[in-house]
Amino acid sequence: MKNNFKPGSESDGFRGIKWGMDIKMLSDMECTGKMSGPGPGFYIRKGDKLKIGEAELIKIVYSFWRDKFYGVDIDTEGYFNWHNLQEVVFKKFGQPKEHSIESAEYNLWVGERTNILMDFDKTSEKGHLLICYKEITDEKENYEKQKAVEQDF
Repeated sequence: MKNNFKPGSESDGFRGIKWGMDIKMLSDMECTGKMSGPGPGFYIRKGDKLKIGEAELIKIVYSFWRDKFYGVDIDTEGYFNWHNLQEVVFKKFGQPKEHSIESAEYNLWVGERTNILMDFDKTSEKGHLLICYKEITDEKENYEKQKAVEQDF
């Protein structure tokens, strides 16, 4: 799929944390879960503002693979918050590839180094924004595929 970010808008991280930054460089992170081995670690940032534009957020979770920052998960609830978050994201990154089904809406941006998935469940009124660094996401997926193959033999 071709890059569909607005020119010059593709993300190099989130809230001052650059893709690939080592968790050891960030003293304000609190671990909320860690997989064994090199698996991902999930963190919240102490004092993080749970707001983007006018959208109030439920949580922001930062993901690290082998201690390197590769993604952020942002959750919101209610149509008003979803709509406000969507407005900010569309303004920053441009028009997404849109997909809708009866009960959900999906928006996707594919870039050279970053992918963004934004979805909203119309029934539960829960929204989700996922921003991932492709290089580390691909490394993680390849590792997991290799481990699955090794476990099969």
